[in-house]
Amino acid sequence: MDIRTKLALALVTVALTSMFLIGSFAYRVSADLLQEISERQLDALAEAKEQDLQSLLEGWRNDVRLIRSRTQLRLRLRDLQDGPDPEAVTDMQRIIDDALSSTEDVRRITIFDRAGNIAVSTGRSQMPASISSDLANDEVRYIGFFVHQRPHLVFHSRIRIDNETIGGLEVVIAATQLESVVRNYRGLGETGETLVFAELPGQRYVLLHGLRHSDKVPVWDNPPGYVRAAGAGVEQVFTENTYDYRDKAVWVATRSLEDPGWGLVVKVDADEETLRARALRSQLIDLGLALGAFAILGGTLLGFYLARPIRELASVIERANEGDASARADETADDEIGFLAATLNAYLDKHGPHGVDRDNDDRRT
Repeated sequence: MDIRTKLALALVTVALTSMFLIGSFAYRVSADLLQEISERQLDALAEAKEQDLQSLLEGWRNDVRLIRSRTQLRLRLRDLQDGPDPEAVTDMQRIIDDALSSTEDVRRITIFDRAGNIAVSTGRSQMPASISSDLANDEVRYIGFFVHQRPHLVFHSRIRIDNETIGGLEVVIAATQLESVVRNYRGLGETGETLVFAELPGQRYVLLHGLRHSDKVPVWDNPPGYVRAAGAGVEQVFTENTYDYRDKAVWVATRSLEDPGWGLVVKVDADEETLRARALRSQLIDLGLALGAFAILGGTLLGFYLARPIRELASVIERANEGDASARADETADDEIGFLAATLNAYLDKHGPHGVDRDNDDRRT
């Protein structure tokens, strides 16, 4: 293997190795940055979903406040405190019937007297009516939920007039708007979804809506860690060894709603989130192949160029060995090659064909 080939191989090897190391480092750093960005976006989406749910819950509570604030309802309920009053009952029934028809998601309204007995009720529900006895004055308390085709939420509140408690109110609301919130997949790509769930007795959890990728509504008897974390109020992003109900690797951000005690999970498939990093890797590979071709060509040409002075010195020596007395190296270079050329020329002047003949002539003389 001549010097040109060795130099070309050395230059190409160094260039390709350097590009590989730089590309690997660039990919790793870029992939980590992309993951960090994705985690922040996922966490921000979870925060936004939490705010949406809080607004939704506050809207339902406002519906309850609006119903209990009807002046005629409170006046007629107070009239019942003195004894049976059919006219007051009729008026109250008309008022709550009107309230039921004017609100989209309210399914049942039940009014209780001061003793906790049902005064009037309108609408239908699968859950028996009752009223909490320990309500604060203006509190609108979330009592619980039941599922009949869709989740229904139950709220209790006192009814007061002139700073006096005169009865209670139970409102059953169908959580249809909850489905709208979780079905909004903006920012979640093709695979992401939002999960809102409530805890059942025995550390079991039930989903309060349908799923994006399944028709089943899961009840978790042995919930994954991120579901338990959300149920326990942990706010965290999970990306390692995290799998959903499809046994697919996912990235998850958790939130919780302290009142009503729900857990919130926003998740996306890990494959989709790492797609940009994989696309970047493919682009870096394509770029590396293109630059590698230039490196091979450039390294070969540069190796030939750098080896040319050495090849010229070797050519001078070969010519001198063949008896060419005029063979001389170019001494114009100001580097080591020039020094070697000058040394070679001095050697040839002294010991070359002309120098040998001159010594022999002197001895004969």
